Amino acid sequence: LFGLVEVTPAEEGEFDASRLVQQHDGRTESLYQVLQVATCTFASLAHGSNDIANSIGPLATVWMVFSTGQVAHKAPVPAWLLAYGALAMDIGLLTYGHHIMKALGNRLTYHSPSRGFSMDL
Repeated sequence: LFGLVEVTPAEEGEFDASRLVQQHDGRTESLYQVLQVATCTFASLAHGSNDIANSIGPLATVWMVFSTGQVAHKAPVPAWLLAYGALAMDIGLLTYGHHIMKALGNRLTYHSPSRGFSMDL
């Protein structure tokens, strides 16, 4: 996993949190890698599902009013609308996600497998 992400050194004048924290033994960190992959997977699924629900809910209501001309307490959500939301989120991650990861990465808070596992919990 460490080879997949390239951490660039802090540029002149930038804050680098990794210099201030205690570094753990590499063997300990490697034990947490598998656990972190599992917790990240479930946290990403839960967070992404919530984001899609929050954005598609109002859109489903607009679609219901547009397609039926009626207003109801519950709006049916077509599967294509959920797929549209997932596709829109993927496009957003592909186009701007690396900027967010760079801003919230090791320059703000040092991330290691053991710390990442604890953050995901």
